[in-house]
Amino acid sequence: MKRIYVVLVLLFSSILTVFGNPSHIPVTRLVSPDNSKPMSYEEWKKNIVVNQTVNVGRVGERQADGDKFNVIVNASLYPKLTYFLDPSTGQFINDLANAGLTVSVDTMSMSSDPFAPETLRNFLIQEYNNGSDGAVFIGDLPIAWFQMMEVFWGSAPSYTDFPIDLFYMDLDGVWGDNYKKSGDSLVSGSDSIYDTHTGNMAPDIFVGRLTASSVGNDSALIYDYLTRDHLFRIGSLKLSQEALFYIDDDWVSYSGQWSGDLDAVYDSILVVDNPETTVANDYRTRIVVSHEWVSLFAHSWPQGHGFKYNGGSTWSWFYSYEIPTLNPIANFYNLFACSNARYTDSQYSAGMYTFRNSYGLGALGSTKTGSMLEFQYFYDPLSQGYCLGDAFKDWFATMGEAWADTSRSWFYGMTLIGDPTFILKDSLTSVAEEDNSKNIFQVKVFPNPACQFVNFVFPDNANSLIELSVYTIDGRRVYSEKQRGISRLGWDCSELPAGIYFCNVITSKQKFVGKIIIVK
Repeated sequence: MKRIYVVLVLLFSSILTVFGNPSHIPVTRLVSPDNSKPMSYEEWKKNIVVNQTVNVGRVGERQADGDKFNVIVNASLYPKLTYFLDPSTGQFINDLANAGLTVSVDTMSMSSDPFAPETLRNFLIQEYNNGSDGAVFIGDLPIAWFQMMEVFWGSAPSYTDFPIDLFYMDLDGVWGDNYKKSGDSLVSGSDSIYDTHTGNMAPDIFVGRLTASSVGNDSALIYDYLTRDHLFRIGSLKLSQEALFYIDDDWVSYSGQWSGDLDAVYDSILVVDNPETTVANDYRTRIVVSHEWVSLFAHSWPQGHGFKYNGGSTWSWFYSYEIPTLNPIANFYNLFACSNARYTDSQYSAGMYTFRNSYGLGALGSTKTGSMLEFQYFYDPLSQGYCLGDAFKDWFATMGEAWADTSRSWFYGMTLIGDPTFILKDSLTSVAEEDNSKNIFQVKVFPNPACQFVNFVFPDNANSLIELSVYTIDGRRVYSEKQRGISRLGWDCSELPAGIYFCNVITSKQKFVGKIIIVK
């Protein structure tokens, strides 16, 4: 298959980053010392009481001047956390209101009923239509599962099922159950697991999850977590403004590029990337030294990490059960580590880092094979004063469908564990930067090597009419499209010869002209 590379040159004298086929990047593999596997949907369902379809109950709302935010808490857990979650007096609610958020507090029970996720999602759709930007799930709440045939370049398709929080973030896409598992493949049928996602697939809200029951006593752990949440907000849990960047053997060649992306947020980054010294014992000594942020790159399983050495022939193991004793001195984690955020599994690593020590506040990770790539689309918004949830949503909007099925294989398990409203950088600076760019219409362009499409992504388009045209250098129009309120358009340029093309984008308020260079 031919590869299509696209460069978009803006009239504003900037060149947008273009990303393509990630086939050269080793995917995170599921490894463990005993070859254990994560809990499947069928295994999980056996451990959950099947209740009738449960509804969301409104506890109360706290008004403020800013955006709306939903706090949805397990109904049985709520009475134990009223000190933090009471709409009128709760400390967590006060902190959110002081940050300018209008907060709605709602309760719902856990259930494995296949319709329970639909009930929660329909509630989020209603809240989104009423202005909600995001939500945090506190305690055990309905879990949507997804199944698919993973597609990674160079490997045969393989079956997987996993919890998917994107189901609660994308509120206008269409999620379907059209297949069922047969052996290690999918055939037509239905089995209460989502397996198709169509329509407008970009996330509409952000979601963070405080799931602690799989790592210990959830009421006690979440109580302690919300205490730390408050301490961080008032400046009493601040750690050194440094990051630990710890990358094992298979990704060392990307160390400079990926740590450079993190540099948008942290000026001081300790990079540890020697293939023979990135081992479990060394990692243990690093995480007990104060760093606000830890980026870890290692093949893993839900309950730990594997580190290779001896030229990649030998494994050393780090176990999540070590975390409470070690008590890592870090607040936030980006876990490029297979299945580390699979919150349905006991002692899952993201939960142990977040809930089982004195400092944890949040972790990004995947519930399956794969992890985050193109980190700049996450770290750049963080550096501009976006909260964790908004930065995560923006990254997902850019990357969720960038490589078709391969994007889904890499990214559909991505989950944010912890409070998504945390802001790591001073937002006052970002407001000034944002005001200066309001009149610049931005377009992100990237190739989809699976379909040989160029996807035009229009951020924050709302209901504006988009007119897009592409012309050859001699003025011949080769593509045109007119749509309202869309966030993405696709242009199949596979039949066109290499060369220079010009694109015109017109909205009701702005006009954008750029140059596209196609190299085959």
